[in-house]
Amino acid sequence: MNTKINGIDTRPVGVGSATPVSRGRAPAGLESGEQGASRPEINITEGARQIAALEKQLGEISEVDEARVSAVSLSIERGRYQVDPERIAAQLLRMDHELSQAGSGGDE
Repeated sequence: MNTKINGIDTRPVGVGSATPVSRGRAPAGLESGEQGASRPEINITEGARQIAALEKQLGEISEVDEARVSAVSLSIERGRYQVDPERIAAQLLRMDHELSQAGSGGDE
């Protein structure tokens, strides 16, 4: 199952083209054999179709940069991978600062 930690299901939504979606059962008060009773139709908007198409495209994109992983793995295997602790510390401080600004409304 592809569920994020926040509980939102990110699987792409299947959308048919200009085909009304039928309900599984008749609304209350309408029997399936009633004469003249029409079933309500649900039409998918163009915006919803575009969102579904974007979700599909995003689902096809890898979350991992395989080329970067391969390059780093090769550097480690060959003993050439170097850690820059000052750069890591600077990035952590920058991220902490950005998070604190976001939490306070960015007034700083």
